[in-house]
Amino acid sequence: MFPTATSFEKEDINLTPEDILRLRSQVENGDSENFKEQYTCHIVIRQQAIIGYALEDVEQGKWGPIHFICAIRPDGQVQEVSVLSYSENRGRPVAQKRFLKQFTGKSAKDPLRLRKDIDGVTGATISSRAMSTGVKKLLLIFEDWQLSHKK
Repeated sequence: MFPTATSFEKEDINLTPEDILRLRSQVENGDSENFKEQYTCHIVIRQQAIIGYALEDVEQGKWGPIHFICAIRPDGQVQEVSVLSYSENRGRPVAQKRFLKQFTGKSAKDPLRLRKDIDGVTGATISSRAMSTGVKKLLLIFEDWQLSHKK
């Protein structure tokens, strides 16, 4: 995801119950219980300059968990999304570049909703929605974390 990186650092992002409620209300499926209290942010460095970040998470597809990683540029836009593992039967196309490239350039300000700015995979609506919701969630968490670091 970051071929020119020379090093990586890790920083934990800790969410309070209030943070989770606030962020959950901004996701398409606002009633999603799939927020954790802690996420690991991988800070990507090239020659002492931050060139990006990566957060990973798991969302529930129709047939099982979808484990994915989201590479984020310093400006908060998605650089790339990649599915690391999944057990979907019909939802396998959500792991293909054709679907995932739709997220490139999106930020927390974009809706990331099926049939709005993300085209779902035919026959895999639940998996498509899980990925859209998951990427939106990570972008919101990242934006919130970034804003708290600027204070």
